[in-house]
Amino acid sequence: MRMTKFNFIREVRTQFSEIWGIYIDNTENCIGRADIHIDGRNSTYLYVTLFESHDDDDIKVLVSALDDQIINTANHEDGNLMIDVSIAKEYKTLSMEN
Repeated sequence: MRMTKFNFIREVRTQFSEIWGIYIDNTENCIGRADIHIDGRNSTYLYVTLFESHDDDDIKVLVSALDDQIINTANHEDGNLMIDVSIAKEYKTLSMEN
């Protein structure tokens, strides 16, 4: 897959965290999610989970887009940025209601 244009849709936001769905070229199929966590010591942690394998070059393009479009624009660029990327073999969305 050659990634061209990314769309990131925020799913959750708290004081210190955000979760973003990752989409390509305006499609409705989510290819993964990005979890961003900011600690009180000037560090930002980016956890990217992709729902299928991608080559290293595509992952670098994706991480760069996340950095440009989310990290930098949300003023998280100060301090350290740690990035983990994982490929999910299986994923499920569950909900519990009272």
